[in-house]
Amino acid sequence: MKAADMLEIMDVPLERDSPKYNDKTTFFGRVATLIETMFSAGDFSSSDITRAYEEKYNEPIRLSTISTYLSRLAEKDYLKREKFGNSWVYRRAYLKTASTTH
Repeated sequence: MKAADMLEIMDVPLERDSPKYNDKTTFFGRVATLIETMFSAGDFSSSDITRAYEEKYNEPIRLSTISTYLSRLAEKDYLKREKFGNSWVYRRAYLKTASTTH
């Protein structure tokens, strides 16, 4: 049995209906693409994304700008975030929980 089949049996739907943030012509799309390609398997910080963005696109970007976008992605349940000391640590959210509204 495949993992996707197992999750559907457990009533944990895959994110088939979630928006895709893959428009590489926008800043938001570029950040989402970095997350998908470079940070999809583990934790990362806004500093990690800032460094990767500047290396990949050869453009300077302010840490506060990246932090704002990561916060927005977390609000949209695209990312999960946890506070560690004075900083946030993010990870990609692959599954959404089933809705319990009737």
